[in-house]
Amino acid sequence: MTGVWQVTKKHASYTKDSIFALGSPPHTRRYALAQSKLLATDLSKSILLTAQGAVQQNNAYSPYGELRPGCARNLLAYNGEYLEQAGLYLLGHGNRVYSPRLMRFLSPDRTGVFLQRNYNAYAYCNGDPINYSDPSGNVRSLKQRALDTILTSHADSSIAVAEITKKRLDARTTEIGKLSRKLTSIENSKKELEDILSISTQYQTKKITSQTAGESLQRLMPFTDLNGDAHRKILNLSPEDIKKHTETIKNKTLEAKKTRQQIADLQPLLEIEAIVYLDAVRTAQEAVNAIDRQYWKSGYENYRIRQ
Repeated sequence: MTGVWQVTKKHASYTKDSIFALGSPPHTRRYALAQSKLLATDLSKSILLTAQGAVQQNNAYSPYGELRPGCARNLLAYNGEYLEQAGLYLLGHGNRVYSPRLMRFLSPDRTGVFLQRNYNAYAYCNGDPINYSDPSGNVRSLKQRALDTILTSHADSSIAVAEITKKRLDARTTEIGKLSRKLTSIENSKKELEDILSISTQYQTKKITSQTAGESLQRLMPFTDLNGDAHRKILNLSPEDIKKHTETIKNKTLEAKKTRQQIADLQPLLEIEAIVYLDAVRTAQEAVNAIDRQYWKSGYENYRIRQ
């Protein structure tokens, strides 16, 4: 129910006028020429504090909504629901009558019993009034505090999952990065040996002159002296050195192939972990957004309360 409703009830000896707006306290109740205001509510919208003139009185309820002895009877009470003088709540716009003393409805539930698999047609909130309320009289719903707890817990766990998946993704990325740098180093070393072996072989077979060979080595190793000792050593490689370099090139080729395969094997895992991480981030963001929406909704409710 929203908005302000004017309710007039005629009894044998008096007429009672009440003005109230569910979900938008403070509510005002006029009764026998006296006026009481409902000043404070909890997250479940149960009326906790009333004022009649200069006198304020606290209200306390049992888990099932029965007013404690000595509390003032107000038009609205437990979960912000309408409380009859007989101590009964009219839920769902009077659809069903609920007795907090009996902790049961006075009429059977003809719909919620099937929707919620609750085989006790008279039970209130399926026996859990702490976390649930039943404003319609047919289907229970989570209370604000329980909803906040669930949303916060879900957000915390979602953020934790996102952090874990991020660490896994970072570890996989680091692993592939190390292998990539290793592969680059192997290939560069292999190419340098191949160039050295090619220049030395061409020089020894008279296919290039010493000047051309020296210039080629100078471009390959710019920090060496042209035709210096290092150049002469390379140009005059012995057959044993040539064989050794050839074997080294072969080993580096195999090592590069193995490293390249390792990277290829890890790449699908990296893609999967990236997808898992993005899904975790999306879930965490949705959980945080749900808290934000609930925060603004609560803020709007508080704004309405002050109007």
